[in-house]
Parts: sequence; structure tokens; C-alpha cells
Amino acid sequence: MKTAAILVGIVIMLALISSAKALEISPSSINLTANSLNIVNLRLINNNNFSLTVVPLFYKTQIEYPFFKNIQSNFTKLIIPPFSDKTIELSIFTSNYYITVPNFLVNFSFYVNNVSYNLPLSVSIYPPVTGKIVLSNLSFPRSVFIYNNYTLFLQVINYYSSSNVIFPVNVFLIRNNSIINKYVFNLKTYSEGTNSFNLTLPINELYFGNYSLLINSSFAQGTLTSSFYVNKLSNLVSSKHFNMNLFGGNFTEVLQNLGNYPVQISKNNLSEGDLYLFSSNIYVITKYGPIPLQSNFTIYPGERVIVGFTFNFIILYLIIILAIAELILFLLFSRKALVKKELSSYKFYSGNLEGKIIIKVKNISNKEMRDIKLYDYLPRNTEVESIGISEFQKVVGKNTVTLKWNLGSLAPGEEVIVEYSFKTRVVGVYGSLTLDKAKLEYILEGKENKKFYKYSNDLVLSISE
Repeated sequence: MKTAAILVGIVIMLALISSAKALEISPSSINLTANSLNIVNLRLINNNNFSLTVVPLFYKTQIEYPFFKNIQSNFTKLIIPPFSDKTIELSIFTSNYYITVPNFLVNFSFYVNNVSYNLPLSVSIYPPVTGKIVLSNLSFPRSVFIYNNYTLFLQVINYYSSSNVIFPVNVFLIRNNSIINKYVFNLKTYSEGTNSFNLTLPINELYFGNYSLLINSSFAQGTLTSSFYVNKLSNLVSSKHFNMNLFGGNFTEVLQNLGNYPVQISKNNLSEGDLYLFSSNIYVITKYGPIPLQSNFTIYPGERVIVGFTFNFIILYLIIILAIAELILFLLFSRKALVKKELSSYKFYSGNLEGKIIIKVKNISNKEMRDIKLYDYLPRNTEVESIGISEFQKVVGKNTVTLKWNLGSLAPGEEVIVEYSFKTRVVGVYGSLTLDKAKLEYILEGKENKKFYKYSNDLVLSISE
């Protein structure tokens, strides 16, 4: 079954191919008369044993110079039975133009059973016998900017006896005595004598500086020149791309110089300058490949570079881990002593405040505490008595009374308690009274040159009659 289908397909393909080749056209090509209406009878002969369907590609279609003015046919679809022929009429009007080359060729196209077929049509168009075209005057702006179109004003003198003369004009763009571009315009005179033309000249991607135009023609006489200056244009285009994941990322900035003079680039004048300043692994990808950004670099007109840097969070993660570890170590090993101040009892009567205070000192480090001194602070007019063995030194200052205990040494885990009673006069205090914190001063075993300090909590007393 598959073999039969393939054979049928091959037969159909051969039939389609033979349908195009088996069509005979008479005449096989047509040479038309210039500047006139040409009526052509075209005979189509079907030498096949099946019908052919002919459909024109051009039907009443306008074809502009340099081909023909107009081609018309008197059919839209034609079916030719097997072993028969049909005649169609073509009406072709050639242009009333004069040009320097002897003839032009165009194909009149149509389809035969959906296969394209072409009939060559040619016409000989000759210029007038006598006369000439002279390039006479040129005008162009003295100063221009790139990426703009400018009007080139050209005047010629037509010495032919015909008003419709077509001729080519070459416009050369010159810099430093070298041709950098060439434009070709096909012009047609509209009258005898002086003819003026406005030609559009694009100024694109030119380096700033002095340029000149040179105009000549293989058909016209004379050469015209004009000078102009291309101004500087600064146009640095930037596009940014930022990618980031859990472990890091990269930042790239695509820079393209669409101006016409070089642009100096450094870390400071990049749009993300702060990021570049703090990045050491900056790279620049140019047309020559990647290079490290050590200092300034230059982007020339039309050049495109990629500036970027990569970063990772591993170092940041390590810094955070180290900071947490340091905090943990600090919390663990900075707890060398414990000082706790308590009020065992107190009473307030007739403006007098009496009470007992207990201060507990404990060595919670793994080293012996030595030369321990404990200080507590009370109002100046306070009477103090020690309880038990808690002997202290009393120093009366201007506003406070300072109590000092010399506690000697404490082994790791050892605790000492001092206790004293006090009586003071409280005048003008209502609601609450705050007693100052006690201060502990000591040195540690192995660190005799450094003093350590620790403060207790403060005490807040409620004052009421």
C-alpha cells in the first residue's frame, strides 16, 4: 500500500512538471516598440492529454520605470482543453522616457496548473540624438548632526529637445580624501533648460569632523562639490541586568556608544558607580574579549561593551556566622561575676525610712576572683550598721554615703553575702524611691593587669504612710 501511494505521488508530480513543460507559447519572447502602445497576440498551445489552467500574475497592473508604463491582458483565467490552443491579447504601453541604456527586460508572469511561468518582454529605449545634461549648482547644509536626513539641492541644465530625460547621478561622501559612502539617484528632467531637484541624503553613523560631497554622472557633464561639518553627538545608551540567587549573583551594564566621538568611562561615571567602587572583580567585555577594569577605558562610536561584576554571599555568610559565634562566646565568657542586691525588709514612718539590704556576690567564672571590692551608695544623711561579719568602710561625700567592703578572693562557684541595716530621713518623696546599684571591682587569675567591673540591679521602694 505504501509503495502504491508513493508511485501515485510520483506520477502526480511528473504530471505537474510535464504540464509546465508541455505548454508551448508563441511567440516565446516579445520585443516591444518604445514610446507607444503595443498590441500582442499570444498563442498558448496545450500538447498534453489533460486540461491546463492559465492565470495571469499581472492584470491591469501599473509597472513603473524602468520597466513599462502599463500591461493589460483581456483574461483573468483561461482553461485550455487537451491538444488545443487559445489566443490571448496583451495591451502594453511603454513609457515615454529616454535613458542611456539600450533596453530593459521584464517577465510577464502567469501560472499554469499552479506552476509559475514567465514570458520575457523587452523594449529598446534610446536617448535623443543631440543634446546634453550639465550639472550646474549644488547646495547642502554647512553643519549637520548624525541620524538625520538632509536635503541636497541640485540644479541641472537640460540641453536636449525632450523634457523627459532620465539620467543617473552619483553622490560621493568623502572624508580625508577617501570615499566612505556612495548614493545613486536616477533623475528625470521635467522641462528643457534649468531643472531643480531636492534629494534626501541620510547622515548616519559618521564620526564628527569635516566632510565633503562630490557629485558626477556618467551621462551628465560637470562635477560639483560641497563641504560640511558633522557635529559632535553624545549618546551613550545603557541597559542594566541584575541576577541574584541564594549564593550570589552578577550585575551587568551594557553600554553602547551611539554618538560620533569616543566616550571615556571610569568606575566613577558609571550609572552604578558606588557598586563598582566597592567591587574589585569588575570586568569589561569588548569586541576583543573580556578585560579587567583597572582604570579608565574608551568606548568608540558604534562600539558596544558590557561592564559588570560578580558577587557571592559566602563571605557575607561567614561574617554573620563569625559575628554570632563571637556574640555567643562573649555571652558565655563575659559572665565572670554575679552581683545581686535585695531588700530583706523596710518600713516608712513619719518621714523616716528603715530597712535591711543583702548583697550577694558569686564567682561564676572558671578562674579565681582576687582583690574583690564591693561598693554601695546611699543618701548622705543615712545611718548604717553592719550585720554579722559584714564590716565595711564608710565614706561620707557631698551628696552620698559610700560603703566599701574588701572581700578578698573567691574560688570558682564560691559566693559571699554582705548585709547591713540603714535608717534615713526621706522628705518630699512620694510614690517610690530608687536606691543606686552596687558596684563590684575585681581581678581574675591570670589577668592581674586588668580590672573587671560588675553592677548589681537597683532597688525601687514604694513610699506611703
